Amino acid sequence: MLRTTSLANLMFVALALVVPRGPALAQDVLQACETDIANYCSQVTPGQGRLLACAYAHEDKLSDSCDQAISEAADQLDWFLHEVKTAIETCAVDIEKHCSEVAAGEGRIYRCLKKKKAELDPDCGGVVEEVTARLISE
Repeated sequence: MLRTTSLANLMFVALALVVPRGPALAQDVLQACETDIANYCSQVTPGQGRLLACAYAHEDKLSDSCDQAISEAADQLDWFLHEVKTAIETCAVDIEKHCSEVAAGEGRIYRCLKKKKAELDPDCGGVVEEVTARLISE
């Protein structure tokens, strides 16, 4: 039985809305965990992390499909958060130079960098290409 579920994995799932594919990831987890939620968390009112807390409380009982969906979502979120950190570190000068007037959030900085790709430092341009390729493949 796959038992990679941990508090960290579950917390990543809670962050699902920060990822471009976040709503789909969250839906995948909810579908895979539907039976588990019904069995262990049916009395829990969704919202504010309550289902997450319930799943964590019952992590040793979660089905393989639920556990796997949580692990896959956590892997994708881990990649995304790493890429955001790398992009910020690599592209800080370009963000300031080309996108300082752009409000952060909802992918606006990424879209600005993508639009200005020809003007970016090569390392920053490479990060933008990598993120674009990954998002397209999703």
